[in-house]
Amino acid sequence: MDIVLNEVTYSLPSRSFLIDFSLSQKRQLPVVKEFVVRYLFIQKMVEPDLIAGFFGFSMSELYNVLDDLSEERLIEWDSNTVKLTQYALERFEEFDGKAVPRFFEVSDEKDVIKFDLLSYRLITERSDGSYSPSNIEVKLPEDAYKNSILKAQTAFDEQFVEYLEKIKQVDVFNDSSELYKINSTVQKDELMLPIKVSYFIDSESVSHPYIEYADSWMDDWDKDKDILAEINKSVNEESRKCISQDQEVAAREYIEQNIDPILDRYISNGSINYVELFRDYEASQGIIDIKTRMLVGNLYIKENKKKIFSLLNDEYGDKNKIPAKGGIWNVWTDHKIWGRTIEMENFIRDIKSKFDSRYKPGKIVLCLSVDSIKEGFELEQIYKRADLPLQGISVPYVNTQTEIFWIPNVLFACLCHFEDSNFGNQTIPIGYVTTDPNRIAQVETNIINWVRDKSTMNDHFERRGVKEDKKIFNKIILKLLDDGA
Repeated sequence: MDIVLNEVTYSLPSRSFLIDFSLSQKRQLPVVKEFVVRYLFIQKMVEPDLIAGFFGFSMSELYNVLDDLSEERLIEWDSNTVKLTQYALERFEEFDGKAVPRFFEVSDEKDVIKFDLLSYRLITERSDGSYSPSNIEVKLPEDAYKNSILKAQTAFDEQFVEYLEKIKQVDVFNDSSELYKINSTVQKDELMLPIKVSYFIDSESVSHPYIEYADSWMDDWDKDKDILAEINKSVNEESRKCISQDQEVAAREYIEQNIDPILDRYISNGSINYVELFRDYEASQGIIDIKTRMLVGNLYIKENKKKIFSLLNDEYGDKNKIPAKGGIWNVWTDHKIWGRTIEMENFIRDIKSKFDSRYKPGKIVLCLSVDSIKEGFELEQIYKRADLPLQGISVPYVNTQTEIFWIPNVLFACLCHFEDSNFGNQTIPIGYVTTDPNRIAQVETNIINWVRDKSTMNDHFERRGVKEDKKIFNKIILKLLDDGA
């Protein structure tokens, strides 16, 4: 069984180029001109009067035809002789045993063309997208940025048919357009191509995660999987050098503080029995009881979002609002590949749409580990699109591997982010979600005590000079604690 752990959006460095090029298109000569050209091909060289006599032209008609053919570089003529140019002679092809002229019309075009800077694949409209600071930039080798104009010209030449078909919407089977030459190329804007990937784990052999494109068009676009390989390489190069703490110790701390109803049975001899855990997860479909579900993978992935909303709808009705003043989402980021996708933003937006507007402040606060104002600014740039107030955390809830999502008296979800040196910065999140008021009540005291501890929170996300009563902690979090107490 393949289980999705996470979805991440990467940004692939790309660039646009203004390309001035000439387009050639096969065309058929008007009947009269074509017969004159064929006649000259057979005769090699003739006097103008012979042409007039053979076709029955008047002198004015003859000169009109010869002038047109000369302007099109098909003949050379003077008062004594007429013959085909070398260009015209080269246009004859053998067809059914006969020499047939094939001529081309050349026109000049300009267009702004986009390529990624790794493989110089043409970026078509369907594969274009908007950049978000929450995306993770794919680190390219230095030589990827060298000789970009030459690479773009070569790529345009090689992918010209695709350009016609996918960008210009030309029927390439019935259109005879060809690239005649590239006149000039100018570098334009740098851009980032968003690429969504899903991280999977094989439940039968939990040795490493594997990556697939989340969008089907990418499989066709990156047939050789060069970009996917570079993403995988980029992630592994930035992986943490060591695991932050003993996995069994971290897991048992997590279980004790969050009253996890199922994880304990899969821990023994200092390790997690993932194969048995995932086998049971598949068999039970994650159902622990009527109001509680097991979770594998990050909260915002499709499968877990579906479970969370199913529980809320069962409890309050799918058309009804939930009696929530807000919530707390806490995670110790610590270079985890966490929340770097539009799916996180969608998850938050859909959760907030369930809130009853009569309950204030109606906010979900994202509590993130942060050590300085500088780091706070960097994290704010990454997560600001999710429209979440940010609160700095100095002390983790339980430990650095624990994540919680708490809506007082409504919902509680928690995950233990298991780490593995083979997984780079991708963790294996495992936990549960519940709407059972008894289960929620069991953990709320631990959360409240953690929040109220003066060493827990910091102001690294707050603007300089903000008044105390306007800070996120006082304005939102304390009100949520009163609701959960």
